Amino acid sequence: MLLSTLSLIGISQPTTDQQLAAYYFQEEDFEKAVLYYEKLYKESYSDFFYQYYLDCLVNLKSYKDAKKLVKLQMNINPNNLSYKVDYGMVYKFEGDPKKADKQFVETIEELPPISSSVIELANAFQNNGEFNYALQTYTKGDKLLNGTYPFNFEKARLFGQLKRYQEMVNEYLSVLLLSENYLQSVQNELARNFAFEQGSEQNSLLKQELIKLIQKHPGKPVFSELLIWVYMQEGNYSAALLQTKALDKRLNESGERLINLANIAISNQQLDVAIESYDYVVTKGKKSPYYTEARISLMDVLKEKLYNTPNYRAEDVLKLKGAYLKTIEELFLNARTAKIYRDFAHLEAFFLNNADTAITILTDILKNQSVSPEERGMSKLILADVYMLKNLVWDASLLYSQVDKSFKYDQLGEQAKFRNAKVSYYVADFSWAKAQLDVLKGSTSKLIANDAMELSLLITDNTGLDSNEIAMQMFARADLRIYQNNKDKAWGILDSITTTFPGHALADEVLMRKYQISLKQNNLEKAEQFLLQVLKDHPTDITADNATFYLAELYEGPLNNKEKAMEKCQDLLLNYPNSMFVVEARKRFRLLRGDNLEQ
Repeated sequence: MLLSTLSLIGISQPTTDQQLAAYYFQEEDFEKAVLYYEKLYKESYSDFFYQYYLDCLVNLKSYKDAKKLVKLQMNINPNNLSYKVDYGMVYKFEGDPKKADKQFVETIEELPPISSSVIELANAFQNNGEFNYALQTYTKGDKLLNGTYPFNFEKARLFGQLKRYQEMVNEYLSVLLLSENYLQSVQNELARNFAFEQGSEQNSLLKQELIKLIQKHPGKPVFSELLIWVYMQEGNYSAALLQTKALDKRLNESGERLINLANIAISNQQLDVAIESYDYVVTKGKKSPYYTEARISLMDVLKEKLYNTPNYRAEDVLKLKGAYLKTIEELFLNARTAKIYRDFAHLEAFFLNNADTAITILTDILKNQSVSPEERGMSKLILADVYMLKNLVWDASLLYSQVDKSFKYDQLGEQAKFRNAKVSYYVADFSWAKAQLDVLKGSTSKLIANDAMELSLLITDNTGLDSNEIAMQMFARADLRIYQNNKDKAWGILDSITTTFPGHALADEVLMRKYQISLKQNNLEKAEQFLLQVLKDHPTDITADNATFYLAELYEGPLNNKEKAMEKCQDLLLNYPNSMFVVEARKRFRLLRGDNLEQ
């Protein structure tokens, strides 16, 4: 390849001559470089030094010597047609394009019926910017090999470089007409060489051609499969869903494609698409082998959607309850369905205030012998949580201890230990709570470790010889009332702390708890004001970075103020560089700004 700047990486123990040659070449001092490369080439006649030697001669306009060099290399390697391309390029640099073209045409005519030779020659043309001759090489190769080796991928890449997108698309798709087994290869090629942004010329052409081929070849599902994949690449999951449903109906399938699409949609936070996909499979009835899986997964997504909706309505909760009841009616309690029953119990207790119903459901799970030890442990955790709702503190603590003991070296056990530490915190046994929390700071779960550290720090800062623990005891009771969804009592206790202990170190924490209550009550303006007050009155306290991040979340989400959300993300990055929210804040800022995070 002419005018190359090849790396010296890979040459073992370079000599002084090699080092000097490379140095002068990089400095474009070709008169000095050529002396060294001539010597190095004649010592080895290697292709590596040949390329550099030739580049030097061309740069020095020593075309006669360059042609002699190429002829010598052709004699050494007569089967390598790429050297004949080099010969033509020397003519071109010399200012004789006709001789160059003649050389190129003759070289293509010499092409043997060997796929590797075709690719080698085409690459030689392509590397020298002779794209049309590269295409001619592949055309000749197609004739010589009579279609036994398709050069579609190679040609598609060339058309892409030439911005001839229609031809590029045609080459990729024509491969699938040869064999549907090339689908994965086509997807890999497109993933590397294609722009999937909605509205881009390439993407639009690809989708248009795919729709034509789907209509022309209804019996070939591969084109629908590729179109679905394209829609997912551009983030258009709704369109992918429509195509997937159409394909499932056309082929009279069992819903497997919808299950796969739903799983991908969930990983990309496309919950509505996942819900519709699972629901479609459910409507197929029990004849589908994926019916039970779809039923269970559908409930998981419906639950996740509700739990992630800050301003959900009462009717949304009742609708979800109805879906659970219908599912439970069809799917009896067993090892596979236990999670649905557990999640239903959680809904009853924490969203519908039906703690006794939840206890009955969870007790049934624990009595069922088919339930796995892990599911039994998780059900015990939820049952203990429900006991806390009913203020059965010691019953809850006993269950947490059982799970902690049974899953000592598991995250489930760590969760139990953390919740038991919170029980001690709620009842003002601060020293015991802190001892357990300090152990959990080393948890393998980042979430548990962070929560443990935060609560431990709260206890440390507000207890001890120099602290009035009465305020801390009141604050812990308020936290328990918040957990028990008794917001009015919690608010009253928080107000009492402010009144009884003005200027107390807990003042910022009180504001943060009032923010949490306001958010749960969907009083967004009030929630915003409490966070702003934290930043105004306590800008250097430990809660300040939390308040900044929560404000960014508020503005980005329910308050729908993109500018303020970006401002708060930036504030956190600038003012609290050690915050645990820094990584997430940076990501959110870039997304709000419109950056492409995949680049």
